[in-house]
Amino acid sequence: MSDCAHSWKPIPAWNARYRCEWCFALAYKCLVNGGSQGRQAAMRVYLCERKACGEPAVTHKDNQLCQTHFAEKKAKEETARRSG
Repeated sequence: MSDCAHSWKPIPAWNARYRCEWCFALAYKCLVNGGSQGRQAAMRVYLCERKACGEPAVTHKDNQLCQTHFAEKKAKEETARRSG
């Protein structure tokens, strides 16, 4: 897991979604209803969808991938584009 302390900034035009300004992780605010006795909203980090990775996702288009897996995907796409 990431050792970033996270500094969340709202993502414009994406309701209740946030990006860490330091590591670029994506998160959403989990709202818990319960009146005055309810818990406060909590931030939930999107995780990389690659099996056993567990790192915070930095992209949400097509796949939720961490920085490492996103870079690998982009490199494969670029190689395929150049060779095709």
